[in-house]
Amino acid sequence: MPDERLVSAFFADTFRQWTSRELIAIGTSQPRVFAPGTNWAYSHTNYVILGQALEKITGKSLATLLRENILAPLGLKDTHSVATAQMREPTTGFGSPPSLFAGPALIGLATRLTAHLRAAQPVNRAQTAAARQGITPPAARALQTRWDSVIFLRVAGMALGIVGLGLCALWLR
Repeated sequence: MPDERLVSAFFADTFRQWTSRELIAIGTSQPRVFAPGTNWAYSHTNYVILGQALEKITGKSLATLLRENILAPLGLKDTHSVATAQMREPTTGFGSPPSLFAGPALIGLATRLTAHLRAAQPVNRAQTAAARQGITPPAARALQTRWDSVIFLRVAGMALGIVGLGLCALWLR
């Protein structure tokens, strides 16, 4: 259940810079949904706490640690850790060449995902269920034929996605 005070404060000032202490206080102010070790749920609070621990251990800011240990070794010279909603120039948006390449890339990857969900997932389920029982599925050939029938969609979707993302990367260099 969302914390209405937090939602109100966020929308009152979307550019507010929240401190780590504030974020941790917000994240730990709600009652637990389940007992520790009995279930799992995603939480940004854990990352904020990890950042605080890393800063305390190393004596360096999280931004410096990210730059030195992740961004610089990966050659991500135009990626920056920021605490505000301000965007650095040049900022690309819709209608820019990278976004024009990203559209076909997303369509390609979505095509690939659709082919997987419609053909591969049922085939994998049937094959896995049969394997767990130690048998060969009665329709093994039909299942494989179904998977093979979407090979063009699988390859074309993945190729379009890779080419589109590659063009985005080349443009942004």
